[in-house]
Amino acid sequence: EASADAGELESLKLLKVVRLVRLMKLVRLLKLGSYLEKIEEEFSINPAAFELFKLLLQVTFIAHMFGCFWYFTSVQTTDPEDSWYWELDDTFTIEDKYIASL
Repeated sequence: EASADAGELESLKLLKVVRLVRLMKLVRLLKLGSYLEKIEEEFSINPAAFELFKLLLQVTFIAHMFGCFWYFTSVQTTDPEDSWYWELDDTFTIEDKYIASL
């Protein structure tokens, strides 16, 4: 029983480490805004053009997230007739399937 408790404790520690790594990734995202401001100042980019560039990046990121979600839900469908994913045969590459999910 002691070894089972030790195994559970190790699993809990591993879970905490994974959560900490994920939290660090989120912190990097928060710093992204300050990095973009530094880039704008360093290269003296037109503020309107830079805002347009940031908007394009945001739209692309959101489209990527929706595409990933759409792909994930299609792959998880148990009935092949209910999903667009299962209609694609093996001649389609992963890139083709990614574009189709967008």
